[in-house]
Amino acid sequence: MGAGHAVNFFLRRPDLFNGTIALSGLYSSRMFFGDYMDDLVYRNSPIDYMRNFPDSHPYRDLYAKADKFIICCGQGAWENELLESTRELQSVLESKGIHAQVDIWGWDVAHDWNWWEKQWPYFLQQILGNP
Repeated sequence: MGAGHAVNFFLRRPDLFNGTIALSGLYSSRMFFGDYMDDLVYRNSPIDYMRNFPDSHPYRDLYAKADKFIICCGQGAWENELLESTRELQSVLESKGIHAQVDIWGWDVAHDWNWWEKQWPYFLQQILGNP
């Protein structure tokens, strides 16, 4: 749930976080709660609360100023629901004019540590540049 938490923290508090890197995440509460929704579930389900993000919200400027908002997902083993969630979040964000760098990796990229160990330095290098 690390990627889901990373996106949730950034979207809820861009005044504290200047971006995030999310690798293979779920961004909706549906997998865990089905159709159940209360205030706590809603506030921790980025796809749901971002659908209702108002155009006049002051966080819009903070999202635009963020250094990097990166969402990555593979297409291999154990990534099906995560890829669907990634694409759904991308669609919601785009509909609100919020830019995230969404990077979909290949069919060989599984939901596993060996891929995250490759993705993490790849995206850090984009943010930090070469030493």
